[in-house]
Amino acid sequence: MKQKLLCAFLLAAGAISGAFAQNAPDSQMLDRIREEGMSHSKVMETAFILTDVSGPRLANSPGLKRAQDWAVNALKGWGMVNAKREPWGKFGKGWEVQKNYAAITVPYYHSIIAIPKAWTLAPMGLSQEG
Repeated sequence: MKQKLLCAFLLAAGAISGAFAQNAPDSQMLDRIREEGMSHSKVMETAFILTDVSGPRLANSPGLKRAQDWAVNALKGWGMVNAKREPWGKFGKGWEVQKNYAAITVPYYHSIIAIPKAWTLAPMGLSQEG
């Protein structure tokens, strides 16, 4: 039994080690990829537009629609011919923070750094400015 287990283990180890064998990398191609990434990358510009410019991207929110529209236009500008927004199903209402402020008044006035939870309403008794 032990010999069969040992043989099975050795065969598996041989098969796994063969799977990890690779050809030598093409140094010219690696240099071209490195040059493209280091000198012509649009990663930071794209990330800035999708996060800071578009704003929060909750499902069905105006920020998500801004980011999707930008992505479709960017892909078309980069030569993609079939770039389009596709529906993914019904979700319900969207949500976006318009204005947010919180403070305590007793025993003294002090503002609070707070962010509302998505899809929540203004607390009862407080005004909801829009």
